[in-house]
Amino acid sequence: KAGGVKTGKTYKLIAHLTEKFGGLTMDSITSLALSRWMQERYGDPVYFNTALKRFRTLWRWARKNGYLPKDAQTVAESVDSAREQPNRIGFIRAGELANLLALVRSDSPELLAPLVLAALCGLRSSEVHGQHWEDVDLEAGTIYCVGKGERERVVPIYDHAGQMLAKYLSDGRPNLVHNPAEQALFLNHRGERLTRQGLWLIIKHYVKIIGIEAEVTPHTLRHSFATHMLHGGAKLRDVQKLLGHANISTTQVYTHLSLDSLKDTYVKAHPH
Repeated sequence: KAGGVKTGKTYKLIAHLTEKFGGLTMDSITSLALSRWMQERYGDPVYFNTALKRFRTLWRWARKNGYLPKDAQTVAESVDSAREQPNRIGFIRAGELANLLALVRSDSPELLAPLVLAALCGLRSSEVHGQHWEDVDLEAGTIYCVGKGERERVVPIYDHAGQMLAKYLSDGRPNLVHNPAEQALFLNHRGERLTRQGLWLIIKHYVKIIGIEAEVTPHTLRHSFATHMLHGGAKLRDVQKLLGHANISTTQVYTHLSLDSLKDTYVKAHPH
């Protein structure tokens, strides 16, 4: 630990920053760009806030030690915490989601299955990336998942999602496999494990085609899953288990989103 910065954690943060903003200096990264990237990489509020504290410390350390101008804006300090920005955590409506999945199904069926797990099962992008084909049990209607903190859970696959996964395993994946020993469930056109960035690019491509103006990321689909579940009457504890949250307070953020959605519906539909 040096100057309030835990060096091991700092090196990891710098690696993450370099991966995303490698061509930029710290004082040229905007707070909006940092906030959007953090929502994608550290989407769960607890992890978002922990990462934000470390980024703020890193920015202050860099300014104090001459790596940034003394009067430079401390970008990380201008990023709201997750609790201060529940409405910035986007979600797409059920109709938009249906249109997105229908378009991908008709255009490129082999790309549909990873979207299904993110949108209809609430998996994180890292979890979609990490799935093995043998994690799927179509007969039981479940998928085994290892989430953050190496926490294991079994997520139910509902009929619609199960049908799409079954078709992918029988018709889609065999066309993508280059190495018979490949364990990854989802593959790219090179026969390699689909990356998180690859999933994001797929979503970005099709969202643009159907004209959704809001930014939609893999985590947006996860947020949408949670919001629609709560809006539909699911219990908070059940949603917590489905999402793999260690703390119920993380899941409670979605109650704000669900209430906001209900308020919007009220304002639009009420004869006032």
